[in-house]
Amino acid sequence: MRQENKGICTGSDAINEELKEYCRRVIGKFKPICIILYGSRAKGTFTPSSDIDIIVLSDNFETDFLSRIKDLIDINSSTLPIEPLGYTKAEFETMLQSFKITALDAIREGKPLFGEDYFNNLKKTLHEMEKTGLYKGKTSWHLPSADTESGKALV
Repeated sequence: MRQENKGICTGSDAINEELKEYCRRVIGKFKPICIILYGSRAKGTFTPSSDIDIIVLSDNFETDFLSRIKDLIDINSSTLPIEPLGYTKAEFETMLQSFKITALDAIREGKPLFGEDYFNNLKKTLHEMEKTGLYKGKTSWHLPSADTESGKALV
């Protein structure tokens, strides 16, 4: 698989192989820019019953958000409990710039399964946002109170 991150461990070798197969199916159908593993599997805090949280970024989705999720679930031929979310590139970048927790956590703690270069660019964007005062505390994100150069609130 092109641009695949081979160093991801999500449990067992069987789970890893099934996840790779799922990614191949997603790549074949949606031609994504990036596939991100996030949540407990990415952080290494999963239990045997944990689901597998995935974000698929693609400009080839032809449906609304809920239909995308259904499409991403339907191509899962394995028994893995994959919980996919699908966004266009613009939607996800807007989420990141709007401090949406899903996007912030996915970029800070997630792992790219596909599209590592794009993922690394998103990480750079998050790093720049952190320079403005955004940070993740022990249990929550803390937003910058104001842009010190212009006095304009960022939230």
